Amino acid sequence: MLPQDLPRQPRVSTEGTIFGKIFGQPLYVEDLPATDTTPTMAQVRQKYIVIGNTFTQYVDIMRRSNFLGKRITDLGKLIWYLVGNRIVPGTIGPTITGTISFVGEGTCDPTSGEVKQNKFASFMMPDTWLAQVLENPIMQFGGVVCTGSQARDYFNNRLGPDTLKRSFALEAEALFAIQKVEVGWQPNKYQTEIMKKYPKGTLSLPPGLWYESKPWTDPRPGETL
Repeated sequence: MLPQDLPRQPRVSTEGTIFGKIFGQPLYVEDLPATDTTPTMAQVRQKYIVIGNTFTQYVDIMRRSNFLGKRITDLGKLIWYLVGNRIVPGTIGPTITGTISFVGEGTCDPTSGEVKQNKFASFMMPDTWLAQVLENPIMQFGGVVCTGSQARDYFNNRLGPDTLKRSFALEAEALFAIQKVEVGWQPNKYQTEIMKKYPKGTLSLPPGLWYESKPWTDPRPGETL
């Protein structure tokens, strides 16, 4: 688990989940020995801490930004709450996409495709994610926005056929905002495609696809900034 998961928050159990069957119970960074350890383990611990801090910095930019727009800012505040309270924790491991991904499990309604009972969800990053951030930081920032939107759907029990549409629209919205302030930035092929499909960000979504998130209160002192 990532280091922004505060020790006083309860551990997340993966018992009875597909995630647990594949990866077992997660090992928390704070449980890795900081002293009396091998050089290899010390390097692994430090690398995981930096991955967690990088993710945290991206989310902090989202929630504090004055140029990304209210929907991205609100999403950043929600992710800060979900990860910090281990509702949707961060994990490190291999992903199908090879980059940051959202992993969510639940009971699916075969008719509507919507999740009716949440079981487990997490942000998952491969241990190569730092290299990906260094190579293309805006691409990975978009990945945090995109997966954050999926976590938002999980929190609101809205995972379903429209989840990816909302996540791509939010990512496009963030990219258009970045384009206005980042002189000389040019979107790559993937970014160009979603910006073309959602030229107004979330406002390009068909009627009824956008919804307001259910309310939440972050109980940790000083963490609702």
